[in-house]
Amino acid sequence: MRIFKQQLMDGIVRLGGTALLLISLGCVVGPKYHPPANQAPAAVYKESPAQFKETGGWTVAQARGCQAARKWWEIFNDAELKRS
Repeated sequence: MRIFKQQLMDGIVRLGGTALLLISLGCVVGPKYHPPANQAPAAVYKESPAQFKETGGWTVAQARGCQAARKWWEIFNDAELKRS
């Protein structure tokens, strides 16, 4: 019985030592991570006022005060919208 207890204790110690070794090895994964620096991309526009002739007449939108004050549904000239 005494030999059995000694073998059991030796097995538990070996198992515990192995577990501690595996756990400590699992903590070391690789080099310390450094996130890359954020850099905003350069602004690139497909169309600009400088390219007016090449873009087929497209222009940059301009706000109109008088149209903003009108009833928005009248812009579409739709009888269904005007009715409601």
